[in-house]
Amino acid sequence: MRPVARFPFRRLEQEIGLDSLPEFHRAFLARHRPDRKFGRIRLREMQGIVERVLDHFLRDRVAISDGQEIWVVEDAIPEEYRARHASLAADDVG
Repeated sequence: MRPVARFPFRRLEQEIGLDSLPEFHRAFLARHRPDRKFGRIRLREMQGIVERVLDHFLRDRVAISDGQEIWVVEDAIPEEYRARHASLAADDVG
């Protein structure tokens, strides 16, 4: 069985940078909360929803934490960001 590739969520956010972070968060949330529209949501509210999704992932073991970083399974990251930041993925986490 192939190891599950995971992305370090916080490091990915840093690499994406502040200017593009809202776009990433919208794509991330659209993938996991398709029932909601995130186009005109306030930044703080969007960040809170991202944190709640990550907490849910941790509870469901879609993500793991090493105390410093939250490692999410690659399928949780929108495809365009997975491709652009593939060098961050790791197979041997947790």
